[in-house]
Amino acid sequence: MRPSVFPIVTIIIWDKGTYEPEEDITPEGQLNHGELKFELQGKKLRGAFALVRMGGRPGKPKEKSRWLLIKRKEEWGGSGVEGGCTPA
Repeated sequence: MRPSVFPIVTIIIWDKGTYEPEEDITPEGQLNHGELKFELQGKKLRGAFALVRMGGRPGKPKEKSRWLLIKRKEEWGGSGVEGGCTPA
Protein backbone atom coordinates (compact mmCIF):
# COMPACT_ATOMS: atom_id res chain seq x y z
CA MET A 1 0.00 0.00 0.00
CA ARG A 2 1.35 3.41 -1.01
CA PRO A 3 1.27 6.22 1.58
CA SER A 4 -0.69 9.37 0.70
CA VAL A 5 1.37 12.35 -0.32
CA PHE A 6 0.05 15.85 0.38
CA PRO A 7 1.71 18.99 -0.97
CA ILE A 8 2.92 21.59 1.51
CA VAL A 9 0.80 24.71 1.17
CA THR A 10 1.43 28.13 2.68
CA ILE A 11 -1.70 30.10 3.50
CA ILE A 12 -1.47 33.86 3.87
CA ILE A 13 -4.31 35.92 5.34
CA TRP A 14 -4.17 38.95 3.07
CA ASP A 15 -7.03 41.01 4.51
CA LYS A 16 -9.45 40.95 7.43
CA GLY A 17 -12.91 42.43 7.64
CA THR A 18 -16.54 41.72 6.90
CA TYR A 19 -18.71 41.44 3.82
CA GLU A 20 -22.38 42.04 3.15
CA PRO A 21 -24.13 40.41 0.17
CA GLU A 22 -26.37 42.64 -1.97
CA GLU A 23 -29.57 41.78 -3.83
CA ASP A 24 -32.65 39.96 -2.49
CA ILE A 25 -31.37 36.58 -3.72
CA THR A 26 -29.24 34.44 -1.40
CA PRO A 27 -25.48 34.35 -2.13
CA GLU A 28 -25.86 30.71 -3.21
CA GLY A 29 -28.61 31.70 -5.66
CA GLN A 30 -26.48 34.53 -7.05
CA LEU A 31 -23.53 32.15 -7.56
CA ASN A 32 -25.80 29.71 -9.39
CA HIS A 33 -26.75 32.58 -11.74
CA GLY A 34 -23.09 33.38 -12.34
CA GLU A 35 -22.76 36.67 -10.45
CA LEU A 36 -22.36 37.56 -6.78
CA LYS A 37 -22.64 41.21 -5.70
CA PHE A 38 -21.32 42.19 -2.28
CA GLU A 39 -19.71 44.96 -0.27
CA LEU A 40 -16.40 44.53 1.54
CA GLN A 41 -15.39 46.38 4.69
CA GLY A 42 -11.81 45.20 5.08
CA LYS A 43 -8.54 46.84 6.01
CA LYS A 44 -7.25 46.66 2.41
CA LEU A 45 -10.35 46.11 0.28
CA ARG A 46 -13.39 48.35 0.76
CA GLY A 47 -16.43 49.05 -1.35
CA ALA A 48 -18.78 47.32 -3.78
CA PHE A 49 -17.56 44.31 -5.77
CA ALA A 50 -19.00 41.70 -8.11
CA LEU A 51 -17.73 38.18 -8.67
CA VAL A 52 -18.67 37.19 -12.24
CA ARG A 53 -18.43 33.74 -13.86
CA MET A 54 -16.41 33.72 -17.07
CA GLY A 55 -17.41 30.69 -19.09
CA GLY A 56 -19.38 27.77 -17.72
CA ARG A 57 -23.17 27.72 -17.80
CA PRO A 58 -25.71 29.23 -15.38
CA GLY A 59 -27.28 26.60 -13.14
CA LYS A 60 -24.22 24.35 -13.42
CA PRO A 61 -22.17 25.39 -10.35
CA LYS A 62 -20.04 22.22 -10.33
CA GLU A 63 -18.91 22.74 -13.92
CA LYS A 64 -15.35 24.08 -14.06
CA SER A 65 -15.33 27.81 -14.71
CA ARG A 66 -13.26 30.92 -14.11
CA TRP A 67 -14.35 33.83 -11.95
CA LEU A 68 -13.49 37.52 -12.33
CA LEU A 69 -13.54 39.95 -9.37
CA ILE A 70 -14.71 43.42 -10.44
CA LYS A 71 -14.59 46.61 -8.35
CA ARG A 72 -17.94 48.28 -8.92
CA LYS A 73 -18.43 52.04 -9.20
CA GLU A 74 -19.27 53.70 -5.90
CA GLU A 75 -22.74 55.21 -5.50
CA TRP A 76 -21.29 58.53 -4.34
CA GLY A 77 -19.65 58.89 -7.76
CA GLY A 78 -16.08 59.53 -6.65
CA SER A 79 -13.77 60.64 -9.46
CA GLY A 80 -10.91 58.36 -8.44
CA VAL A 81 -8.55 61.35 -8.57
CA GLU A 82 -6.64 62.04 -5.36
CA GLY A 83 -8.33 64.78 -3.34
CA GLY A 84 -11.63 64.34 -5.19
CA CYS A 85 -10.70 66.86 -7.91
CA THR A 86 -12.07 66.53 -11.40
CA PRO A 87 -9.74 67.09 -14.37
CA ALA A 88 -10.57 70.17 -16.48
